[in-house]
Amino acid sequence: MKRFYPILFISSIILLAYYQLALMLHTLKWDCVDYFLPMRYFSAHQAMQGNIPSWNPFINLGFPHYADPQTGFWYPISWLFSLTGNYGFVSLNLEWLFHAVLAGIGMYQLFSAWKFSRPTTIFVSLVYALSGFMVGTAQILPFIIGAAWLPWAIHRLYLLFKEPSWKHALIAGLIFSLNLTGAYPAFTIILAYITVGIFVNAFIHTDKKPLLLKTAIGAVVVAMLLSSGFIYSFLNNINDFSRAQGLIYDTTFTKNSFTMEAWWSFIAPFSTVSEVQWFRSDMSLINGFIGFTTLILIPFAFVKSRKRAAIALLVALFCLAAANAELFPVRKWLYDFVPGMAHFKHPSIFRLYAMFALIMVGAMGMEFVIHAGRSIRRLVVTSFVLFFLILTALYWPGVNAFETAWDVWKNMMDSSNLSRHQHIGIQAGIMVLCAIPAVILMFFRDNIYPILLMVVLEMVVSTQMNTNYTIVNKNDLRENQNELLELADQLKIEKLEPTNVDLVPVKMKDIWRNKSIFTEDWGYNGYNPFMQSGFVKLREEPVFSWIKEEPLMWGKTTLSERNTPDIRLKSLNSDYTSKLYELNTKLDLTELVFSQNYHRDWRFTLNGKEVKPHKEYGTLMGIDVTEKGRHQVGVSFTGEEVRKALLLQFGSLVFLVLGIVLLPRIKSFGPS
Repeated sequence: MKRFYPILFISSIILLAYYQLALMLHTLKWDCVDYFLPMRYFSAHQAMQGNIPSWNPFINLGFPHYADPQTGFWYPISWLFSLTGNYGFVSLNLEWLFHAVLAGIGMYQLFSAWKFSRPTTIFVSLVYALSGFMVGTAQILPFIIGAAWLPWAIHRLYLLFKEPSWKHALIAGLIFSLNLTGAYPAFTIILAYITVGIFVNAFIHTDKKPLLLKTAIGAVVVAMLLSSGFIYSFLNNINDFSRAQGLIYDTTFTKNSFTMEAWWSFIAPFSTVSEVQWFRSDMSLINGFIGFTTLILIPFAFVKSRKRAAIALLVALFCLAAANAELFPVRKWLYDFVPGMAHFKHPSIFRLYAMFALIMVGAMGMEFVIHAGRSIRRLVVTSFVLFFLILTALYWPGVNAFETAWDVWKNMMDSSNLSRHQHIGIQAGIMVLCAIPAVILMFFRDNIYPILLMVVLEMVVSTQMNTNYTIVNKNDLRENQNELLELADQLKIEKLEPTNVDLVPVKMKDIWRNKSIFTEDWGYNGYNPFMQSGFVKLREEPVFSWIKEEPLMWGKTTLSERNTPDIRLKSLNSDYTSKLYELNTKLDLTELVFSQNYHRDWRFTLNGKEVKPHKEYGTLMGIDVTEKGRHQVGVSFTGEEVRKALLLQFGSLVFLVLGIVLLPRIKSFGPS
């Protein structure tokens, strides 16, 4: 039981640091609530109604929900938080916290496997889970998921390549599958290259090359089987997404860099939330904090672990150069010469790997300090205090600034009139206060625990200082959750015309760019990074200005470009993608146009007979109509593709389970 105490301690500190989320007091910020929440809500809500959440018609004239890699449709963890009902604000907080704790425990397991001491494993766990990446990028849930699974993936790769076995291969495949289906695609791409590098190194040095090769291939097969539905859906629709051909390397590609100015976050992360324009990047992507204590420990790593520390430091510098695409050419080289690197933006993502490498070096330094004399440990604490005393003196903000900062935090505000320099001074002054308990404890305990206490206070307090700005909204979670329940209980009356999402009347309009998903209004705008490529082009065409004013079903005649016949909705099944329209026109129509993006799984019937749709304006769907009078037009999304994907996923799971059961009995295949 005692072996679980460190995990309980780590989890408790992480939940304390994010207590506004853990106690369900407030909601998460920005993309978390106006993109990732509605996408997960859509999946859970449609499933509860007995529908497969295949096509989402409520934003951007529709898209295949199951094929979008960021909706969480194929990510099992997201579904776990929907088991008690609709996915709402509570579910979102729980999923976010789960991954924050997962990140910390993953670091504990990894560094334990690397034979670091318990104080060091606790140290790296808290620094990573409360790092600037988790705090600054909190709004982008797939980023948090990618960061959470990274130490678990490296841990399992280490075990697999050190002592190849089918058990390690199975678990590694499972972890890689969870990363693939849950994280932002960039994390999967980078993890693939990390895996190749670790494998090549292990293959060169091992004397079990055949077994290593077989188990490595087995891990890849397991990952592919467990992700088969996701892979099948994504590959079948990739050419329809706007990002299929890669991104153009221009200023929009490089603008979210981890700039040199952002290096201030290594010592004063509170500075990154004031005068943000000075950093020339997005506020979410400029926090690289790993604790100033970690930076103090780095030089000590070179005393006994010079080679390993040097390699890790070089990796960190390379990643920091890749993260700053504005200044260094590394990101451009990766874009030009490394497959997959042209398909994601946000160079600042690479700062995560730099931070990971720096934490490794800090851990090596921590090990030296643990076994060094009292004078070395006192030097660490003294250096911390002196540095921040000097910084406080240089950037003294004034007493009133501390009072203002307190009021801002207490009232959950995310802006103030304090300058960036004042934020630096406030951070420095508070860090001095955080060191006082460690200084006092040093007089009573001649060990590493005063430093560990200082790390805990430094990380928790620094997290809280930035919480209002980058993690949580002021919004009361219970009020927002109640509104979600009200929306879910309302009878949906479909409008015949596409909806302007911006005008949907919802109390939380300041944070919801995808409000129409909750109100179930078919919308022609909204927010989704993986938009249909045809729709992206259509938005730039002049015709879009009047297409969005037409009903969902409208006509074109030989006499004019468009004509709106008398159309009414005759029936609407519980499955929102199955409809029957009645229309009456006295004009000679050439075709009817349905204002949803084209997909091969759409089916149309005209007066009871199936007709094949064709593309209109590059992305909409049209059917030919040659007669006047009354017509019945049936529209339905069959979802054949997602059904095939689900069948493939289920079949793969069955195959995998059978393999696990039968494998031990096939001795010639290898060890169990």
